[in-house]
Amino acid sequence: MKTKIKYLLVLVLASFVLAGCCTMHSKTKQMEYKVDWIKASDANTQLNEYGKDGWKLVSVILQQDGVSAQYTFERPKH
Repeated sequence: MKTKIKYLLVLVLASFVLAGCCTMHSKTKQMEYKVDWIKASDANTQLNEYGKDGWKLVSVILQQDGVSAQYTFERPKH
């Protein structure tokens, strides 16, 4: 009976060790943000430029006038 308990404890401890070793530990990335007002006529060109610079589009808020929108971008800090 004591032998079975010892084997069970060893098995439980081994699973904790393996679970700890196999878990990925990722660092939280620091992000930077950019908010820009872009006219609808310039949106395609400006969005492509920001994409080339590593910016990812997060949100768009359209203005009631339909002429411009507020774009929010993010990218990892360098």
